[in-house]
Amino acid sequence: MRHLKPGRVAGFCLAAGMIGAAPATLADGSKSKDWSLDLKAGVMFDDRVTVDEADASAASDVAAVFDIDASYRLVNESDARVEIGYDFYQSLYSDMSDFNWQEHSPSITAWTKALGGVKLGATYSYTYASLGGSHYYGQHAVTPSLAAYLSDDMQLILSYRYYDKDYEFPEDARDATGNQVNADLYVYFSENKKGFVQFGAGYTDEETRGEVVSVLPGPVLVPTDPYDYSGFTARAAVQVPIDPFGLPGRVKLSYSYQMRDYDDPTSLFPALPPAAGLPTRQDDRQTLRALADVEVADNLKLYADYRFSDRGSNLDTADYNKNVVSMGLEYGF
Repeated sequence: MRHLKPGRVAGFCLAAGMIGAAPATLADGSKSKDWSLDLKAGVMFDDRVTVDEADASAASDVAAVFDIDASYRLVNESDARVEIGYDFYQSLYSDMSDFNWQEHSPSITAWTKALGGVKLGATYSYTYASLGGSHYYGQHAVTPSLAAYLSDDMQLILSYRYYDKDYEFPEDARDATGNQVNADLYVYFSENKKGFVQFGAGYTDEETRGEVVSVLPGPVLVPTDPYDYSGFTARAAVQVPIDPFGLPGRVKLSYSYQMRDYDDPTSLFPALPPAAGLPTRQDDRQTLRALADVEVADNLKLYADYRFSDRGSNLDTADYNKNVVSMGLEYGF
């Protein structure tokens, strides 16, 4: 689950790229099998179906959700790895088919051990997303990263992420490039590193390509960037291994806070030209998530997931709360 999707169960907003999202994989430098395939299917209830990128909200609905995550390791050594991956996601709503979301995300990841056991890595990914059966946007992303153990049970992951989003008409004004820096600290408390506490922070600066509008009453052309923003993110999580009835599993609780400060007054007043002294849009986004899964048979997991999102904003269409509950089965081999 690498990207935040409307209604999809995801981790922190654009957290720390591939490496920040999977500390246990980084922690294990041993050689393993060359390929993997995870299939997930479930049902989801969303009490306010939204498209995050468009700040559009609607009523509640139930959806079937499907996820396929495949990978193959071209290089699979204890001190180096090159892996290609492909992630497919689809939501199918019962009544609101215009909000059906589909993603195709091929990627390639490489890392190698450097001096002192430090892991240097990089990931490139491309995301093709469609909404309601029509192409919505494409995104290229590059994420170099560094991971190092500060002690036997403490791991620090630093990453930088550059992305380029290209929306389909009429959303061209949202075409943007972004820069993100992230730092995440993991403190492990179980022998297999499946139990940990995480603390993280990040900074994002996103710049749109701009839009030219006509301002009445005169024929004045003014460049505006209503979607340019910068903001900080803080996050924390704890994951605890469990074994109900002798079945291995986990419980994970996570919280994230993101502050977005938009640069242009047209973020609140799209009909007015930029002018000094006008307020701009400001968002305070909080997400609380609870996840549990249990291996009910060989390679088969039963999962349940709850996410509460509080989207505070001085822009009315971006100010709302939502609850998402999902459950289903995941098979991996």
